[in-house]
Amino acid sequence: MKSQINELYSNLDAHQVYNILKEGNKRFAKNTGNGGKARMQRREDPAIIVLSCIDCPDLPETIFDIEQGKILNICIAGNVVNDEVLGSIEYACKATGAQLIVVLGHTKCGVVKEACEGNAEGHFSQLFKKIQPAVESSKAYGLGENNYLYLEKVTYTNVINSTAEIMQRSPVINELCSEGKVGLVAGMFNLESRRVHFVREVLPQHIRELPPAEKAG
Repeated sequence: MKSQINELYSNLDAHQVYNILKEGNKRFAKNTGNGGKARMQRREDPAIIVLSCIDCPDLPETIFDIEQGKILNICIAGNVVNDEVLGSIEYACKATGAQLIVVLGHTKCGVVKEACEGNAEGHFSQLFKKIQPAVESSKAYGLGENNYLYLEKVTYTNVINSTAEIMQRSPVINELCSEGKVGLVAGMFNLESRRVHFVREVLPQHIRELPPAEKAG
């Protein structure tokens, strides 16, 4: 697998890949995208890993206007991090030489809404536990005039927590980031504006320790 994928992807760094994503999202938001076909059929195609949510109506390739097959999408409810997700990210980085990891949340998230309402039946209870720290720390936004901000605040905090957890729990990703081989960014996709607002960046030129993920009290 490694040799086959390396024939497609070359040595663009994390900054170049990040800029490609941001420019692609601008085209998508303006409805001027073309699936990335004109821009992404070069041998310099980057390997990008996206940790996304199953509730998002748009695929990462669409959101970033990149040809299908150029993004390695790990999709799980609430874009949470567990052992299987970490293992998948680590494997993808090692196997493809990926330059960038993106944790991508989105507005109006039904998964987060279920967690906010305390619906933790069946196997969803395991996902609920992952989102619960963001729910607990955001409760002040659910009071009074700020009620409309509650869901988005929980979603935002959950994205930050997932990003921090990747760095904290994965020595492999930590080492790759420290060596400047991989960048890690977190973003929120707005379903109405179609724009991605990036809320956390760990890039080779300014590798720094992330704040710890929040824990439920």
